[in-house]
Amino acid sequence: MTRIGVPDRVAALVRLAAPIALAQVGFTTMGMVDTAMVGRIDAASLAATALGHNYVSVVSLFGLGLMLGLDPIVTQRVGAGDPRGAGRALGHGCGLALVALPLLLGFAALLDGLFLRPNFVADPLLPRVVRADPAVAELASAYFWVRLPGIVPFLLFAAMRSWLYAQHRTRAVFVAMLAANLANVVLDYLLVFGDPGLERLGLPALGVPALGAVGAGIVTSICNGLMALMVLPMVLRGLRAASGPAGAGPGTGAVAGMAAIARHGFPIAGQLVMEMGVFMLVAAWMGEFGNEAVGGHQIALQVASFTFLVCVGLGSAATVQVGNAVGARDLAEARRCGLVAIGTSASWMALCGLTFWVLAVPLAALFTDDPSVRGAAATLLRIAAIFQVVDGVQATTLGALRGAGDTRVPFLLCLTCYWLVGLPVALLLAYSVGLAGPGLWYGLTVGLGCLGGTLFWRFLVVVRHLPARAGGGDDGTRAPG
Repeated sequence: MTRIGVPDRVAALVRLAAPIALAQVGFTTMGMVDTAMVGRIDAASLAATALGHNYVSVVSLFGLGLMLGLDPIVTQRVGAGDPRGAGRALGHGCGLALVALPLLLGFAALLDGLFLRPNFVADPLLPRVVRADPAVAELASAYFWVRLPGIVPFLLFAAMRSWLYAQHRTRAVFVAMLAANLANVVLDYLLVFGDPGLERLGLPALGVPALGAVGAGIVTSICNGLMALMVLPMVLRGLRAASGPAGAGPGTGAVAGMAAIARHGFPIAGQLVMEMGVFMLVAAWMGEFGNEAVGGHQIALQVASFTFLVCVGLGSAATVQVGNAVGARDLAEARRCGLVAIGTSASWMALCGLTFWVLAVPLAALFTDDPSVRGAAATLLRIAAIFQVVDGVQATTLGALRGAGDTRVPFLLCLTCYWLVGLPVALLLAYSVGLAGPGLWYGLTVGLGCLGGTLFWRFLVVVRHLPARAGGGDDGTRAPG
């Protein structure tokens, strides 16, 4: 038997992760294009788009987490040589997306009624939790609701993406994302600016009104549908070509299959929403330290988020490789795949952290000419240089644990490290010690460090106990206790 060396493993990991990371870059680019387009209208439209986007992202992330519950099931079914079982799981995932729709819409109505609507209706049923300009809040609510029809195709796309990734078919997702980005630019120009936009391009008017921020929301929903339609033919061809013995995976019944996905998915959804909530709170608290602090925070966060996209790809690749190995009952391979992915992610983030530390000021200068904002951003970039490695470790380790079917304990670790460790330390350093904005980021660093270390420990525990547990459940997975 030929032994695969670490360089070959890293090369295989990167080949799998690169299209996934590029697809994630494409998803981020769509949001940046929307911001750039709406930002050309006025400040109120830009503020409304940002506000509405924050709330629709909470709903989308919760739904995405549910769909990510498919990952351990389909990857392990594929690894076990049961493509028909993986296909059945995909069907159950699509069914869960439809069943969960009322829950997600109710969640959306609660967010709108609690955070947005009380700002602009005459007699709100609920008190205002967030104080926003009434005109901005009303426009944000309209943007929020035109984005929601895109939730269903987004969730179906996420389910099909999990199935494709499990079989190392990553190119279709990347191509779909590229097409959606092109459509997003064209349709944004058409619906955001209307006929005046067409005339600026030298094209004849079509009688299209300028819809502004609402137009950008409609376009995003359309592009979500386009992505789902583009990957559907490849999925259907793959399902027709699937052969092999029917396994004992999530095919005993639709209800059992959806319940199995939900058992994995709800903890992932909670983890994603908790993580976003932490960063939303820090952004809100940053406003208490002045506009320069807010500007520096936004710049540093954008730069750090861009380098983090590589770790998102590596984490998804780790899910696939570890899940395939667990399904094949090759637990030593599962451990090696996870460790190589975590080590690669840590190495990449160490390089990025060194770059942030050395080039903090030039990087900040790419985004602003204001010396105060530039100084604030440079300070935060140097703090980001410290937490880059542990941030990469926690993201990739979460992916490896997801492939092994372990989602509940990582959720509890995220809850503890973000909310019970990171946030209290951030508040202490920012307000009691007086470090202001940097204190908030130091608190995040402590929380991420705690999370990265405990998740890595959890992975070592999981791979040690998997031989006696893997493949034991009705869903094809069984997380270690």
